[in-house]
Amino acid sequence: FIRYIAGTTNCQVLALELQDDIHATAKELTERCGLESKVHHVCGDFLQIAQHLRSKSYTVIASWLTILHIPNREKLFSLVRKNIQLHSFCMNLGKYCSVLI
Repeated sequence: FIRYIAGTTNCQVLALELQDDIHATAKELTERCGLESKVHHVCGDFLQIAQHLRSKSYTVIASWLTILHIPNREKLFSLVRKNIQLHSFCMNLGKYCSVLI
């Protein structure tokens, strides 16, 4: 899904995965699609890595089932708010999306 978004919208994507094997597979698929300049893969825990991201540098943060596995949701959403762009003319442009598939 992230490769489709990056390929069709020409946006930059930071793909964060906690599990090493899934991270390696996702990175390989991105390379096979020729999208490594648009999709950047990082393996790690969002609660640890988000503290080091450039504040207000993301327009959307999406997760697939992630929030179900993070017991400290207060910290999770605090980090989401810190890292997402909220434009003064429209607070709805900054979004957190949890996709439960």
